[in-house]
Amino acid sequence: MSEIQIILSIQSISNSTFDMLFKAITNLGSETFYMLIIPIIYWCFSKKNGFRLALLFSLSAFVNLTLKAFFHLPRPSDPSIKMLYKEAAAGTVGFPSAHSQGTTTFWSYVVSQAKKRFLLYLGVILVTLVSLSRVYLGLHYLHDVIGGILVGLVVTFIFVKIYNIVGKRLMNLSLPVKITISVCLPLLLFALYHTPNSAKVFGLLVGMGVGSTLENRYIGFVERASLKIQFLKGLIGLVVLFIIRVMLKEVFPSVYSYDLLRYTAMGLWIFFFAPFVFSQFLQENNGTMFSKENGGDMLRSKYFSWKKRKGGGRRQ
Repeated sequence: MSEIQIILSIQSISNSTFDMLFKAITNLGSETFYMLIIPIIYWCFSKKNGFRLALLFSLSAFVNLTLKAFFHLPRPSDPSIKMLYKEAAAGTVGFPSAHSQGTTTFWSYVVSQAKKRFLLYLGVILVTLVSLSRVYLGLHYLHDVIGGILVGLVVTFIFVKIYNIVGKRLMNLSLPVKITISVCLPLLLFALYHTPNSAKVFGLLVGMGVGSTLENRYIGFVERASLKIQFLKGLIGLVVLFIIRVMLKEVFPSVYSYDLLRYTAMGLWIFFFAPFVFSQFLQENNGTMFSKENGGDMLRSKYFSWKKRKGGGRRQ
């Protein structure tokens, strides 16, 4: 059976209900979905794993862009195949599937760190469903999604193996050197490989590198809090994040170098400015938020003392 016949066979069950269902499922592998979930992990659950997931996901996206450019294999174009979700086809080339690779990257890392059986099952189910949705919607051949899954597994395996070694060496560098590397390395890569999608990846890398370095040194944000505070952090953080994402897109010219600036701003918000805001205004004090009687002193003392802190927060 050819790959075109495989797509047609899967699409033979197509109806309006399945179309809506698979469009929803495919969005679980989209950039927007991970722009929601990864900041929440960083702000509310684990700074370490939130940062590493963001870094891993960005590196995986760069690998995906590089492989797409190298192989340059087209998406399904046979007239008998229905493309049911054209707006989800970001670009013209299909191998490897970015949705399959991203979903595999995310869940394989989560499983490797949490080591919970139910997360393994959930990850396998979601990777399978997202990959199936790409074929059902006529956006990818079977080899595209299989390739995406395999690349995602390889990227995660290599990242987990080498991060601790590289991370320890980076932690011993001075602050100016860390900032220089965080800015110059992504910009150098962008100069060598500049596309609309790579601008987003490298911009986010600049923002997260600079932001997390400054946060770790000067703020030492604590992610654990009561359910009420966690809800407010997620709400405020995501609203501002998507305001930055949407408003700067409207303000900036439609030139992909401006996407570099836009995603740098988003990275800075996620990894520095949001933690700063949370540590100042959503700091718990005996179970309450920023009390009136001692809130002003707390804010002033933190604002004027954060620059004096040495060593910083926890290792990332």
